[in-house]
Amino acid sequence: MERVVQKLAGAAALALIATGCSCVADFRSFEIEGDGGAPVDAEADGGGGLAYDAIVAGDEHFCVLSAGEVACWGDNRRAQVSPSEALFFDAPVPVSLGGPAIALAADGDRSCAVLSDRRVWCWGAGVGVVVGGDILPTPTDIGLFDVRALTIGGAHVCALHTDGSVSCRGDNGEGQLGRGDREGSDAPVTVAGLEASQIAAGGSHSCALLTDRTVRCWGDNVRFAAGGESQGDFLEPGPRLAPSEGTPLDDVTAIRCGEGACCAASSTVSSRGVYCWGDNEWSVLGPSVPRSEGSSRNDSGRPLLALAGETEALDLHDAVCAVQGGEVFCWGSTTFGQLGDGVRLDLGVRAEPAAVSGLPPVQDVAVGLSRACAVAGDGIWCWGTVRRLGDAGTFEEVRFDAEPARLPR
Repeated sequence: MERVVQKLAGAAALALIATGCSCVADFRSFEIEGDGGAPVDAEADGGGGLAYDAIVAGDEHFCVLSAGEVACWGDNRRAQVSPSEALFFDAPVPVSLGGPAIALAADGDRSCAVLSDRRVWCWGAGVGVVVGGDILPTPTDIGLFDVRALTIGGAHVCALHTDGSVSCRGDNGEGQLGRGDREGSDAPVTVAGLEASQIAAGGSHSCALLTDRTVRCWGDNVRFAAGGESQGDFLEPGPRLAPSEGTPLDDVTAIRCGEGACCAASSTVSSRGVYCWGDNEWSVLGPSVPRSEGSSRNDSGRPLLALAGETEALDLHDAVCAVQGGEVFCWGSTTFGQLGDGVRLDLGVRAEPAAVSGLPPVQDVAVGLSRACAVAGDGIWCWGTVRRLGDAGTFEEVRFDAEPARLPR
């Protein structure tokens, strides 16, 4: 789900975060400029065409940001791509907003953008986004102000504000709003004691990357998604996540969350890499822990090193993809071929990260339910299964890209 997380585009993403820029997304969200960042320059990136600043994914749709403009493609059954009556778009179509966008977020059937005036516009399914959860057939101002980045959970949203504070609204059955109770709220609720640079929401949990570059999470911890050492719910932000006793996960540069798991990139010299925690049904925790359904089988609930190395971008759904040195490494579910290795095995997994071949240098990556896409050079490249809603109300396969294929312009 955030698919909420904060992400920055280009190889400069982590450097921008270090200077105070906020970007999120898996659910997903990103901030590109306005806090020390700048859009990626196509010519400097080696491309001769359109430069893309960020890419985010819902379940079966994707959106990109380029110089303030937003375009989306994929499944459109809830108008998460376009107000058009078409149920599917195979290439990006422009989204008309109330001004230039500086950040994106997507999850499930929902899409949102933070505009340059720091207000939030959303379109698609309204669950967790607007009161009542009605479908938003066109981009609509949802009444959030002074926002730097947004993240979308299962039935709640959290906003990172310009002063570093975090507020959440929506369902609160597992404490995902972070205010110490389980009562939902239609109005934003401030999560006390946080000064954050990124935020990420999962199905029923939320996390924040603080300005001291440590991570705090709250909400559902039955599958250890909130990073606690005992199963249960954290109604307020829990202790700092730590891979080992007395050693906090620090120097974190990016964080992403899926339905029941999260991953973070750490730049600590002695242990830099991607650390993951939570549910391991699809082996997103990497090769060091057995696969299991509904439990991480990581008795300590601590983050586990899944991929060593300096990480430039990161995203997850039922699979995880991370950018290191301009290459994409993926691991997790192989059900739809979303690991980019040509393997499509129903209910299968690959716990060992491996590089996706056939790509130019990659700046950013986004992972959906059945497909992954990357911004590489001056184009968008995708792999996995393209699905759309058929006449019978079930998803049907459009095609399978065993290897990365460049999206039509």
